[in-house]
Amino acid sequence: MQQAILLGPFVIRSSDILLIISLVTGFVFFLLTTTLSKALRRVYMQLLIDLMSFFILALIAAKVLLRIELFLSDPLAVLAHPSHANAFYLATLISGLYAYKKFRIHSFSPHFVIDGVIRLLLSTNFVYLFGLLILLDRQVSIYQLTFHVVLLLVIIFYQDSNHRYLFYPLIVGIWGLGHVILSLFSQVQLFGFYLSNYYYFIIGIVGCIYLYNAYKSHGKENILKG
Repeated sequence: MQQAILLGPFVIRSSDILLIISLVTGFVFFLLTTTLSKALRRVYMQLLIDLMSFFILALIAAKVLLRIELFLSDPLAVLAHPSHANAFYLATLISGLYAYKKFRIHSFSPHFVIDGVIRLLLSTNFVYLFGLLILLDRQVSIYQLTFHVVLLLVIIFYQDSNHRYLFYPLIVGIWGLGHVILSLFSQVQLFGFYLSNYYYFIIGIVGCIYLYNAYKSHGKENILKG
């Protein structure tokens, strides 16, 4: 595959096309593997599309804010310039606040949201990494690819619905802290971004804290019922 495609005055990188294909594949994976009913599947599919669309817009906005001087002089140059890790961090923060506000307004189940995000994130990044390796002949971490495959298989074949409230926070914790460990042996990336270990560490700790709170809350419910 060519490294870039000319479309009039715009240059579209092959990695961007691969990312779009990966996102579409990720949404298809969610639809094919989720255990939600058709009605709920439609609701959470729309939510995932909304969150992902907002994140992309937030990433563009973050890139503009971090290069505001260049944007004022040459807007197209900023948009064509690859984003860096700081823009990704800022977009994550903005998107997190947006998601929190959205969840406060609407009655979304946190377990279903985490389930959908995990399925979308893992499948999309796996397809993206695999595409970089096979189609674009880029160097990627085989350890990270294998790690994604293992987590995806666990998610697909895990059938115990009684403990899903613990399962998905556990996967988040394993994913975050696992990437911290993987980074000690090779370069890991998320959608083409090489992020700090602290980013993955924070996600891993958030998953562990949510896991602890879910376990504690469920334990209290059992005591009240018993």
